[in-house]
Amino acid sequence: MGNLVNAITILVGGTIGVVFKSLLPERMQKTLLSGLGILVALLGVGMFLESDVDFIVLISALVVGIISGEWIDIDRYINKLGDYVEKKMHRRAKGNVAQGFVFASLTYCVGPLAVIGAINEALGFSETLYIKAAIDGVTSVAFASAMGVGVIFSAGLVFIYQGAIFLMATALGDFFNESMQMFINGAGGILIVGIGINILGIKKIKVANMLPVLLFGMIYFYIIGG
Repeated sequence: MGNLVNAITILVGGTIGVVFKSLLPERMQKTLLSGLGILVALLGVGMFLESDVDFIVLISALVVGIISGEWIDIDRYINKLGDYVEKKMHRRAKGNVAQGFVFASLTYCVGPLAVIGAINEALGFSETLYIKAAIDGVTSVAFASAMGVGVIFSAGLVFIYQGAIFLMATALGDFFNESMQMFINGAGGILIVGIGINILGIKKIKVANMLPVLLFGMIYFYIIGG
């Protein structure tokens, strides 16, 4: 349900941005994003506090995962991929339809919130995707007002991408034992706080470089069997 709501908010927000762009000043969009940034940070804190995660495992996964992510520099590769795809698509297209589609698709799909949200929904927690839906809805207004209808088309790709992660996590239901679910909520909450800080512009945190934290934790709990 959260994935469908996410796609709908992009459609609605993008349409509003195209049709009523002159009625939504930039300062209003910034204030809305700031409010959503606070909500995201609070969501992350809530996820962390509600998770009865093993602190030793969490700290170990954070250290190993962040070192691995920084060594690989996942954030840099994601940005390079985005720049490459956008240049290729923009070069072949007339106007800014492709630019809007590629830019919005990468923004909505690449971040950790899409991955964590889809996995959490498979585990029965849709709150993360609902928050993401609100953020994407507001940002799609700004993107569409600047880049046109291409932003609206990105809703389809977002739905397919997050749906694929959801189906994969659902198919691997037995893989996600109780301890692993607690870890995903705890570690995922930390990552989501980082996303909230980025939205608020307090500090630039390369949250993508922290994604291996989830991988190492899940591997650990799979090996020990919960």
